[in-house]
Amino acid sequence: MNKRLPIFDWIRSIAILIILFHHLPNYTFNFYDLNNFGIPINLSFLNHLNRYFGLSLFVFVSGYLINIKKRYFTNWNEVKIFIERKLLRIFPLYYLALIFFCWMYNINQILRILIHLFGLQLIFYGKDMIPIRTLWFIGLIVIYYSIFLLFKSSFLRKEIRIAIPVFFWVLFLILPRYFGLTDFRIALYYLVFFLGILCAEKELPNRKSWKYISCISIVCFTSLLIGFLNGYDYLIDEGGRLLVRYAILNIFMFSFSISVYNICWGLAKYLKFCSPICTVIAYASYGMYLFHRPIWYVMQKGLNIYLAIDDRYLLFIFLILVGLPLIFGFSYQLQKIYNKCLQTN
Repeated sequence: MNKRLPIFDWIRSIAILIILFHHLPNYTFNFYDLNNFGIPINLSFLNHLNRYFGLSLFVFVSGYLINIKKRYFTNWNEVKIFIERKLLRIFPLYYLALIFFCWMYNINQILRILIHLFGLQLIFYGKDMIPIRTLWFIGLIVIYYSIFLLFKSSFLRKEIRIAIPVFFWVLFLILPRYFGLTDFRIALYYLVFFLGILCAEKELPNRKSWKYISCISIVCFTSLLIGFLNGYDYLIDEGGRLLVRYAILNIFMFSFSISVYNICWGLAKYLKFCSPICTVIAYASYGMYLFHRPIWYVMQKGLNIYLAIDDRYLLFIFLILVGLPLIFGFSYQLQKIYNKCLQTN
């Protein structure tokens, strides 16, 4: 944890908290609808947007950090080392989470499990092969890292390397739109991932043009948010026009990611006393993402069955006051133990 960059710890901390509070209503009630508290305001659309807020931040950070050293792969041995490191970083904890999710949702189809084992759940997509909720993100990252590997392989001709991300972007737009193949989310977060790569490659946050980019981002984000407040959120509903939805969501995620980057830059600079807290949350964020659903599921079932507590407000309080520290503590210790195992090997 000594070499971590504070700004990205802030971003990861914000991202994981957004995702946790996006999923929490599934185990309690829709607390975004303030009518439940006697206030005649319904902010449920914010919870709908939270999935894009949180995941776009994680995807942006993944693209930025994977390219922060601006490395290129000059031979197959470097490619092999990169793949091995990413597999060890991602899959063991993911497999543990997969066991819990299969138990939670009673998933016993062998083919579906095998597809998830290889991280191909967004490629082999269909009505009978729906990606497991939350864990689908692992399949997304596996695809993006694979494309990054090709894009940064210097033993390929420059023209080919440039064409690779464009080709896959078009491919992942066409396949779900016209053939019903692959998951639309591959294309949805694709540009945000390459935004992170571009920011690191060109060091955009250090350039003068970043101020103009930031201003445009604030205007775009504020305008879209006001539009959603006034009932235009139907434009991003899954039943709407795919390309319109794609364009609006990408503008929204671009502007949000850039704005949060700037905010976190300020927080990391002026609130240094909070950095240790953000560091440990960011350190545990991967485990928190993987295991928050199983932990909340077990807690909810335990409270309902063994303690006969089904009051939604009590569940809400308990899953926050007890559940959040438990999720963090379990994830932190698990990540710490796993990292020690990697170091000893």
